Amino acid sequence: MILVTGGTGLTGTHLLLQLLENGENVRSIYRSPDALHKSRSVFAVYGKADWFDKVDWVLGDICNIPTLERAFVSVDYVYHCAALISFDPADEKNSEK
Repeated sequence: MILVTGGTGLTGTHLLLQLLENGENVRSIYRSPDALHKSRSVFAVYGKADWFDKVDWVLGDICNIPTLERAFVSVDYVYHCAALISFDPADEKNSEK
């Protein structure tokens, strides 16, 4: 099993599509149900909407250890694609904590 963090983001979603195309079993972490809509839309754009359900989606956050423990069960490889992208200077100050 391959785990992709940030699977609801631009890079992570495209990586999930590529891994599924290669026949891999994949799991991805998502922080909220709303985030899944973006990924589902990207899958649909590529005509692979039915592949969305092939991903083992796990509710979690990379900053929350207990959710990561659940996500890492039976995982052999991890692609870390999670990131915070923002142009708001306040977000930079908050990320330094």
